Amino acid sequence: MTFDAQVFRAFIASRSDLTEERDAASEVINDWNAQHAAAGGVVLLPVRWKPMPGRKAEPDPNRPSTTNS
Repeated sequence: MTFDAQVFRAFIASRSDLTEERDAASEVINDWNAQHAAAGGVVLLPVRWKPMPGRKAEPDPNRPSTTNS
């Protein structure tokens, strides 16, 4: 069955050690789509942020900052 819908990207990003939480967020969005998308004409598209290969994805929270503020 087809339907017209507006699509909104839902950006999902977190620290690399929160894989299960990112998976849970995607699952919740997909469940919401299954229950509401056709009737409401809205689809949420989960988009995961991925770091570029060879680059550090995030600062180390356990390491003191070297910048002066």
